[in-house]
Amino acid sequence: GILIVKDKTDRALVIRVRDNGFEIPKGHIENNESEAETALREIREETGLKSPVKVLDRLGDIEYSFDNDNVRVHKKVTYFLVIPTDELQFAPLPKRTKEIRWVKKENIKEISLVNDDLRDLIKLAFERKKKLFRLSLFPLFTYHILLHDVFLTFF
Repeated sequence: GILIVKDKTDRALVIRVRDNGFEIPKGHIENNESEAETALREIREETGLKSPVKVLDRLGDIEYSFDNDNVRVHKKVTYFLVIPTDELQFAPLPKRTKEIRWVKKENIKEISLVNDDLRDLIKLAFERKKKLFRLSLFPLFTYHILLHDVFLTFF
């Protein structure tokens, strides 16, 4: 999955798949994909992103559990920082995704998210982006955070 943080405007892209809030797109590793390959595939599947991106760095993990048909499922989501290699372009909204929204940095605390731990991740993304800009390590492109899910246990 992915969270996109736009260049100097400090806006984050979140999606609504469920009715109970916005989230960062995510999914499962398929076949023999690497974590980064999974993240790149998921961004395209859940946002319709057509533009190429490059993975730069791993940001960290969020773990959580939930019940699914009386089975306890534990997930670990790994996040990556990436940059686009071209202008952002999107295909029509994928069927599963109900809404895509750009949220200003100062409004992150107000948006309904499916997991409150995502707020800290979004804040970290903005801080990391700011640090990279300050250090002038990368050109002034849009920055992205990619993530994916890894099932640790199914019961």
